[in-house]
Amino acid sequence: MGEIMVSIVVLAFDNLRALLRSVETIKEHTAYGNFEIIVAHNPCGDADIDASIRDQLHIWNTNWGDFKFIILDKNRYHAKGCMMGYSLCDEETELVVFCNDDIFIPARESDWLERMALFMQDNPNVATLTPALYHGKETIYWIGKQDPNQPTHDFLHVPKGSPELPTQPLETCYNNFALVMIRKALVDEIPLGQSCPHYGSDSEFCNRVKDAHPDMIHMVDPRIRIYHYNIYSQRINHGKEKVIEG
Repeated sequence: MGEIMVSIVVLAFDNLRALLRSVETIKEHTAYGNFEIIVAHNPCGDADIDASIRDQLHIWNTNWGDFKFIILDKNRYHAKGCMMGYSLCDEETELVVFCNDDIFIPARESDWLERMALFMQDNPNVATLTPALYHGKETIYWIGKQDPNQPTHDFLHVPKGSPELPTQPLETCYNNFALVMIRKALVDEIPLGQSCPHYGSDSEFCNRVKDAHPDMIHMVDPRIRIYHYNIYSQRINHGKEKVIEG
């Protein structure tokens, strides 16, 4: 089975250090041979920070042949920012990875994209897939959620290596958008806008897919381990009250 095209869309905002760590570990620690990186930059309004991120985007674009970027006219928040980056996907793309700018790919997980793409190819009824996501302190950030009415995620803050953690892929009620793989054909159905008033809303994408395709499922593969530093939680008024039409 050949390597299908995957586009990795990273949403950037106001933290160059985090963005560097995310994009460069994606580039350096991804052994998969058929992917591109796309960065969509939501300006934060700080001229120096915005300029430093723009400069770095131009550096990557000059040095890497599989890199694209778009600088938005203003902060378009999570969903529309992601979709503006998505608009640059290669025409051959079949799978899309949406990724926040606070992800870290360890070198030991360099086969992460290959394993996720193969899982999606082998399981055509799966709409979205995430790896296990860990905090920097080696505790769980995301490894699935069974009950959508439950206030917290399953296994939240459980230490890495705990015997209660699942060891095989499992179904979840929706998937976390810090890093999620989704079928491009499903994203094509989503309008270029934001209806959910939250900057980092998983439901903006996954709930639309669930509503349109109730026969499809959402999965987590805990065997793939990636880090998420959750800098969104440290940002002030990052769109929780914002609703964008369109």
